[in-house]
Amino acid sequence: MLEVIDGASRSSVEYKFLRKDGSTFTGLVYVSPIIRQVSAVGIRGAAIDITDRIKAIEELQKTKDYLLQSEKLAAIGRLAAGVAHEILNPVNIISLALQILMKGSEISSKAKQEMTICIGADQSYRYHRR
Repeated sequence: MLEVIDGASRSSVEYKFLRKDGSTFTGLVYVSPIIRQVSAVGIRGAAIDITDRIKAIEELQKTKDYLLQSEKLAAIGRLAAGVAHEILNPVNIISLALQILMKGSEISSKAKQEMTICIGADQSYRYHRR
């Protein structure tokens, strides 16, 4: 308010106010000079309760934070899906090659057993992924 007395055209400042019931509220005080001829002879002002505005700004910030967190989680989900896809492509090729090898080649029973385990692991992965 002193800047208005010193010649500023207007000023606004936030203050905490006390109501008659003892509760407090945040108010914005607007002040402008009363000018007679060429000099300021006083000041006039108004106080506006901005409690609801402050609550709305805080709620908006919470919503922005929640949205940002949701976007981060969505990005992590897309990244995980991409990684799973990159891992699954070679696994599919290996599984198919093992199946072809088992059907067309003379291989030992031990090798066949190991190949069956590998193919079963791939199929188990596919089942649990759905």
